[in-house]
Amino acid sequence: MIDKGFESYAEKGREMLKLGEESYEEKMKKGYEVLSKELSDIMKRV
Repeated sequence: MIDKGFESYAEKGREMLKLGEESYEEKMKKGYEVLSKELSDIMKRV
């Protein structure tokens, strides 16, 4: 049985194995690019 606190890490690991490491890294980079742009836009308004 996995501790509830580690379930999200286990799920990410399963997703990485399913997608393959390179595909997973590309997906994560795209997510960070969107977040970075949103934060940049917010900071411009401050």
